Amino acid sequence: MRWVPTGIAGLLSALSAYATVPLYSVIATSGDPFLLGGIWVWLNMLFYAPLILAVAVGTVAVFRALWVATRRAELSAQLALGGTRRALIRGHAAAGLRDGCLGWGIGTAVGGAARQLHEGVGEGFWMADAVYAWLFTLALVVMALAGAYAVVAAWATRGSVADVASGASVMTGPGIPDRTPMDPVVARRTRRRTWMWTAVGVLLLCASAVSFILPGPNTANDDPAWRWIVSFAAGTIVGAVVIGVVPAALGYLGARLARAVSVTALRTVGGTPAPWTARALAAESIGRPMPLRLATLVTIIMVMGLSSALTVGYAGNEARNELSGELEVDASVASVDLFEGDITAAATGGWAPGLPADVLAGLHADPALTVIEAGVLVTDTRTVDDPYEDREYAARDVLLAAHSTAIDSLVPHATTALELGAGTEWTWGDPGVTGGFGDGPTFVEAGGVRRDTAAANSAPPWTGIERGWAESVWGDSPTAAVLLFPAGSVSVADALESHDLTGLHTMQFEGDARHEGAVDGGLVATITAPFLLVAVAIVVGMAWASQRMRAGDSATLLALGARPGSLRAAAVLEAAFPTFFASLFGVLGGAAVGLVIEVVNRSAVTGFGGGLAGAAFTASVMPWSVFVALVLGATALAGAGAALVRVRLDRLTPAAQLREAQKAGLS
Repeated sequence: MRWVPTGIAGLLSALSAYATVPLYSVIATSGDPFLLGGIWVWLNMLFYAPLILAVAVGTVAVFRALWVATRRAELSAQLALGGTRRALIRGHAAAGLRDGCLGWGIGTAVGGAARQLHEGVGEGFWMADAVYAWLFTLALVVMALAGAYAVVAAWATRGSVADVASGASVMTGPGIPDRTPMDPVVARRTRRRTWMWTAVGVLLLCASAVSFILPGPNTANDDPAWRWIVSFAAGTIVGAVVIGVVPAALGYLGARLARAVSVTALRTVGGTPAPWTARALAAESIGRPMPLRLATLVTIIMVMGLSSALTVGYAGNEARNELSGELEVDASVASVDLFEGDITAAATGGWAPGLPADVLAGLHADPALTVIEAGVLVTDTRTVDDPYEDREYAARDVLLAAHSTAIDSLVPHATTALELGAGTEWTWGDPGVTGGFGDGPTFVEAGGVRRDTAAANSAPPWTGIERGWAESVWGDSPTAAVLLFPAGSVSVADALESHDLTGLHTMQFEGDARHEGAVDGGLVATITAPFLLVAVAIVVGMAWASQRMRAGDSATLLALGARPGSLRAAAVLEAAFPTFFASLFGVLGGAAVGLVIEVVNRSAVTGFGGGLAGAAFTASVMPWSVFVALVLGATALAGAGAALVRVRLDRLTPAAQLREAQKAGLS
């Protein structure tokens, strides 16, 4: 455990060195000598530095804290012998500098060599960018380890020497040893911090009220600048709370619940276990105070929750794109040009003239074609402000009006998933055309009759409206267009050659797919797995620290006749149960949050019922099997790692384990 932070620094440095340009670049394979004078490599790294630094510091700090928590005797002895807390923290920070340089040196050598082998050797140039990137990585690694070591040292030495020796400084959860009464000066500082955070909370509440009272810049174009600034600042603060504080609070509650459920399951499922059995020992251990246990579970919940919440949006979009792709028209036949908004010089719009009856009958009778009939509504001319120039222009829409039942007969549930229902305008689809609406809401106006609409932008297959709703407003419509799809192996283009379409507007769209894709569970796993592996590694580290801190108890149990297998099984259960429930709660909680957001967003277009239906569709296409595999995989890895830790400890005799615990001050 002592060298895990160094290993993390080495891994980060190796990946960075391999991902950047090689030290010696061969023109034949690089192909771009301009890189010689470029600085973009390390500028890009500078852009991502805060994220990389936050992840690195957090991960390193956790593993360092787990190791330091088992060094009570060493820390308390340094303080008892006259060493100051400040000097101890400086010493740990210096150790972080040393470990960072060591990890960087090894990692950069390995990664740089691998990158150079991949590049090859030949006629080329030395690349200064490689050196810049390496030095930038060195700065990141050194800052991460030195900062993490210093923070952990301050955390582990809070309070008096007695607090450090008893473990009260690092324990979390019920049963924490009593700490020494706080010094009056320290108490005043604590009160000041409490008041400061109270003031921050009041500021956040005020910002929330302001963000609702004042309009934002998008809706207050004529308001004074100060209102823009205040509204934007308030919205930013509220957004930070929603994005940061709320998920953290949910993660904390989920971690507490995972711990409680784990203990309950171990103690009750299958009957009350007998004392000193694996289940009883694991339940007792999980219930004990342990450094960073809740923080570790929060990490797992946040990783799984964020992944499932983001997957809600990803899965919904990809599934809707796939549905829309199935509805993409192979060809259309219409009585008017579906791409020309200025069909007639008249400003008043209405239903376009219908197709000849014999043409409609012939197309329906063709076994090679699937036909969806549509009316064509040409809207009145409207004046729109040009967003790019100081001028106005005339715009009108050409909307295909198809019945939702006809759409669903071709692709089931498409109207619900794509929001192609009554009262929505399917904007930016193809064929059909819509002009701009400026800053105002969307609407349809034809023949002087206007209806406000909601813009359905969920990958619509064509620009249009629902025919039944449109006919209830603008009267019955003739079939002015047909949307054609293949019904067999014969292409639509070949099938149309046998029809007389003279004088009509025919458009071919074959081979021009605009909406593709399906939900890729492998992508979800690829993105989630590395972060989940880090969380599981922390669980294994926690198992190591737990076994070390309970070494005295374990040695006593072994000396009294307890079986090593029971202790190994207890270690597995102690790691596996909280990991399983934390991962499960993270998946379910993240999905619930994502689906609630989807209901809110879609309710603005289709109403609350439509929002629920859209969320239900998204839930049906989520890659649940991937998340089940991730949860089970994390649980198995955590249990296996804990078993390995216990096996290593079992190599020592009970007496040797007890001596090790006494030397570390853990008995």
